[in-house]
Amino acid sequence: MVEAFSVRLLVHMCGWTVQDGPLGIKLRGGVGTSTGGCIFIAGITPDGSVGLYGKLHVGDQILMVDGTSFVEIGQREATQALHEAMQWETECIDVVVATEYGQDASLIM
Repeated sequence: MVEAFSVRLLVHMCGWTVQDGPLGIKLRGGVGTSTGGCIFIAGITPDGSVGLYGKLHVGDQILMVDGTSFVEIGQREATQALHEAMQWETECIDVVVATEYGQDASLIM
């Protein structure tokens, strides 16, 4: 049996601002949890920005957002970093995720 493995992918999301509404994701994990300090996407609201974008999945591990590491970070700090990333004038968010093998290969943009 071959085990699934993680693939690191860069997702370049453009055109989003806080005015467009919430990202619509629920995070789990972080420092002090059973995930060993890793942050994962626990839920996606279908009509939120991430749900409409369609390239991120429940279970993806968020490794970095706009240069901020999401490894060994608390859930509150991760939420704050995502909120801050949406406020930059470039209106783009660069997200590096680890996703299970077999997920949408079109994530690399």
